[in-house]
Amino acid sequence: MRAGSQRTILLFALFLMACAAVLFCVSFENTPLEPYRVTSTGQSEAASSAPAASALSEEKVNINTASKEELIGLNGIGEVLADRIIEYREANGGYKDVRELTNVKGIGEKLLEKLLPYVTV
Repeated sequence: MRAGSQRTILLFALFLMACAAVLFCVSFENTPLEPYRVTSTGQSEAASSAPAASALSEEKVNINTASKEELIGLNGIGEVLADRIIEYREANGGYKDVRELTNVKGIGEKLLEKLLPYVTV
């Protein structure tokens, strides 16, 4: 056999192997996955949704009496901001107006506008 024809046969064999590999991969692409199941972790539903409930309820959160957990339940307030809100409240004898929240580092006008419907003094 000539070198040219051997080369052609080798390239054709490589081409067939590549096609077989593609078909092999594609055949597994449409295999159905096992359905998954959501299971309870053992926490009570009331305990796990307590912080979020304060932000969703009709009752406003009083920033002069709110606990850290109640503040964290507000959209946009995490642990650090909740701590800062409480620190400011304790250092200044409480809030006289909700807009004083802008004196807390990390709370600007945008966040204040989001919080206004949910907080009171």
